[in-house]
Amino acid sequence: MHDPDHAKDVREHLKRARLSLGLTLQDVAERTAVLAGLDRLSRQTVWFWEAGQRQPRPDYLAAWARAVDLRLVLRVVEPDADIVGVEVRPDLVELVDRLKALDPSDVPIVEALVGRFLSGS
Repeated sequence: MHDPDHAKDVREHLKRARLSLGLTLQDVAERTAVLAGLDRLSRQTVWFWEAGQRQPRPDYLAAWARAVDLRLVLRVVEPDADIVGVEVRPDLVELVDRLKALDPSDVPIVEALVGRFLSGS
């Protein structure tokens, strides 16, 4: 089900993040294009998204959020469920992203270091 008020809140939050970072529509378009694996994305498209004139695809929406240093989280819950938000530090998200991108030959080294850290050695 599409909730127009929720969509508006998301758009406004992304726009506020863009403005607080001092980014132009063009800056966000370029960043989003790179993160979404696109050759190009126009500033007009980002404007249409911010204005609610068009709806981005979910993968473009996630890239748009990352372009303004936010993370988009989708939760599927029962209609009457309590939702508790958990804030994840951006540096930890970056760490996880980097760990996922490790060369397989480096994994044993990192596992050994983490093991030593956790054991207190």
